[in-house]
Amino acid sequence: MTINVRTTAAVRGTTELGRATHQKRSVMRADALQRVQRGKRQVPTQERLLYVSENGDCWSLRRNLESGHVVVRHRANLPSGGLVSDIGLGEFLVQGGLGPEKQALLRLIGSLIDSDTEGDAEPAPS
Repeated sequence: MTINVRTTAAVRGTTELGRATHQKRSVMRADALQRVQRGKRQVPTQERLLYVSENGDCWSLRRNLESGHVVVRHRANLPSGGLVSDIGLGEFLVQGGLGPEKQALLRLIGSLIDSDTEGDAEPAPS
């Protein structure tokens, strides 16, 4: 069996370059996020934890108290970068799959019906 030393070195160099590029991008993203957060006004919000996965990822329901806009916030675990992303509530509900985080949100929505006492709700328009 013959191994081309130049090819192996090239692959190793490419892999190391890829790792360095990824680390640089991560640092750049973190730096950009800090700059945005420093210049941004804090908006009052409410947040309710929906689900925490075995690997430490967290999903929560978050509402902007000024605009009323609701998002599902995903916080990735630290080993995978710890990035935070928001997805609109409607978009989250219509995306494929029925993962445990979506099941938790559906249970929360269902609990609103369970806790509603008869006669308190307005009838639906005809």
